[in-house]
Amino acid sequence: MRTTAQKIDAGQLRDLVEVLRLDQVEQGYLWTPIGSIRAEATLSDKSNYFARSGVGARDVGFVLRHRPALSLDNALRWRGPQGWEHCMITSITPIDRLYDSVRCARVTLRDCLAEANHTPPGPRFPGVLAEKYVRHEQLDPLAVNIITYVLVTPKVVELKRGSIVTVDGVAYEVQVGHLLDEWKNEFEIMKVVDL
Repeated sequence: MRTTAQKIDAGQLRDLVEVLRLDQVEQGYLWTPIGSIRAEATLSDKSNYFARSGVGARDVGFVLRHRPALSLDNALRWRGPQGWEHCMITSITPIDRLYDSVRCARVTLRDCLAEANHTPPGPRFPGVLAEKYVRHEQLDPLAVNIITYVLVTPKVVELKRGSIVTVDGVAYEVQVGHLLDEWKNEFEIMKVVDL
């Protein structure tokens, strides 16, 4: 990634990046493109810790022309080595008056449904799963795995503790919500699996 001491050549901005905005639609929420921009992408072998209570994802950095409206509320879609990838913005740092450095976590969007145990259910929304941990309990005579993930959602999505959320059609119970981040919410979700 470039530093402020390095001069930026606009000809190096060869990667096409779409800027996304979360829009409310009839069924819930959806990331929609609001424009595209050229950028210089730099892959990193480091993890980008986008969820405070979960593990990180693959990291990518972009140098792009300054866009005053770009914030951590937005996301980027980039055609990386594996095709189009959703990039959750984790930081935006000015390089100079014309260019910004944008750090992102390369994540997989999941189709989620809030309050899936209610009629009618809550809104559909895009979420990101992060590993939390797997706990094993030996019950007499059966054993179970308690699988816990962190579901990262856009800030507008609030899940009720004890409600059921489906992630790609799999039901999880919402355990704990972490709502203090200004740009996103994190929910610990779990399911019990018999062994």
